[in-house]
Amino acid sequence: MVKIKELYDRITGKKFYPITSSEAVFCKNGENLERRLVTDKEEIEAQMSNIVSEPTDKALEALEPAIVRDALRKNQQALTEAERKQVRINLGLGAYDATGAWVPQAFIDRWNARAGEYGCFNYQSRYFELNGIFDIDYVEAQRIDGLSWWTNVCFTITRGIISRDLKVRTVMPFYHKHGGDSIEFFQFAAGNTSLETVRFIGGVGHINGVLSFTSAFSYCYRLRYIYGEIKLNNSTTGAENAFTACESLIGIEISHLQKNINFRWSRNLSLESFQYMVANAANTSAITITVHPDVYAKLTDETNTEWYQVLLDAAEKDITFATV
Repeated sequence: MVKIKELYDRITGKKFYPITSSEAVFCKNGENLERRLVTDKEEIEAQMSNIVSEPTDKALEALEPAIVRDALRKNQQALTEAERKQVRINLGLGAYDATGAWVPQAFIDRWNARAGEYGCFNYQSRYFELNGIFDIDYVEAQRIDGLSWWTNVCFTITRGIISRDLKVRTVMPFYHKHGGDSIEFFQFAAGNTSLETVRFIGGVGHINGVLSFTSAFSYCYRLRYIYGEIKLNNSTTGAENAFTACESLIGIEISHLQKNINFRWSRNLSLESFQYMVANAANTSAITITVHPDVYAKLTDETNTEWYQVLLDAAEKDITFATV
């Protein structure tokens, strides 16, 4: 059996073998490690007690811009599709229309310049606007823009300039290029079944009038508004078939009417249109305005005072309303 011998210091008499583990662990400089750890802990806690925190916003204001930049460079991340779109918009490169199609800023600027006060690109709705139509997407806008280099000028002869279906609901406003001549308006928009509105800046024939108005808007089924005065004082053919099948027509301004005119298909033609037509007529002999049965019923209804007054005013100018 092994016997453990105890050893003692001769001077102090303190036993130094065997000894507990905590007493046996010393630092290199001879210090007791357990005591050293306690001392270090006390010193660290004393130092930390002197630390005062700062408000977050103040600390953020003090950050150098380079810190964020460098952090981003070290942590590169791919932008999402939505973020890429926003970057393009923020850089002023263009905008996305309501369908999500990207529209270059150059196109938007050109559209706004050509449309003038009658249209624009609406950054809120993200649609193009023109001549009272407020939901034109980029596809249709491109078709309209493609026509604009020639369709926005009314020369002396404008026969069939926007006739046939061009797959657009409106076109850039027209203006009269040759101010001293009468305009030949024969079949101007005949058969344009997509057309809804059209605008004439300064009117049509505002100097010498329209020479021929035959079939000008015939079979424009969707045509609702014609903005700008149409001056018919020089018309040699009348306008009996100018609005054939214009069943959606609501507003028009016709002045200097001298010959018969036919609106038999236009049941929604407005009171203001007839008031303007009669008030500005320039006939020197009896003429007839043919209207839809619904319109005729309003004109002949004595209790419908505004409409009935148009009938009375027309009679004074030797203008008769008729229906079929």
